[in-house]
Amino acid sequence: MQEPQVPPVACCENPDPQSAMPCATCGKPTCKNCRTFSETKPMCRECRVQVEAKLVDEKPDASRLATALVGGVTGAILGGALWAAIVLITNYEVGYVALAVGALAGYGTLLGAGGKKSGALQGISVLAAVLGLVLGKYFTVAHMLIHKTEEFAGRSYLDSEIIQLFVNNVTEFVSGFDFLWLFLALGIAFKVPAPTKVSMSRKK
Repeated sequence: MQEPQVPPVACCENPDPQSAMPCATCGKPTCKNCRTFSETKPMCRECRVQVEAKLVDEKPDASRLATALVGGVTGAILGGALWAAIVLITNYEVGYVALAVGALAGYGTLLGAGGKKSGALQGISVLAAVLGLVLGKYFTVAHMLIHKTEEFAGRSYLDSEIIQLFVNNVTEFVSGFDFLWLFLALGIAFKVPAPTKVSMSRKK
């Protein structure tokens, strides 16, 4: 049995009924002279215009970058505080909480940008996540020093000697597993505000 043919429709100024096929998005007929393929799916001219408009609307203007930075930093600080709080409560460092820092930095950036997405926002999100991760790691190290060493017992978490010790020996406080969690956390922060990627071509 032959497949039913799509009836000839003037889908564009120069329709080609023989090559007509339904748009994968809206179902309207579209021919080789006007259709676009998104990946392997045919798309009519109207749907292509809508997709392109959404991609343009998704990009933030300059005014969104400042609020995105505020949102990202706020989210990252909250994530770092959560990480530190878990250490304070459990007296144990839970490395995978770093993932929450990355997620909060990413979604904070996205929220601050009003839902916009772009490569610039990815950069902001990652930088904010780095800040949150450093703060979380610092307070974790400070807690351990204050509660498990005689030298720093009873010191403030913002003690200048503890801060200097952390800065000068930061690599000594980061284990292989830490690097894994940090890498994954930054990956999340990078992915959340990533721009939508749509591959379109005019192949016949």
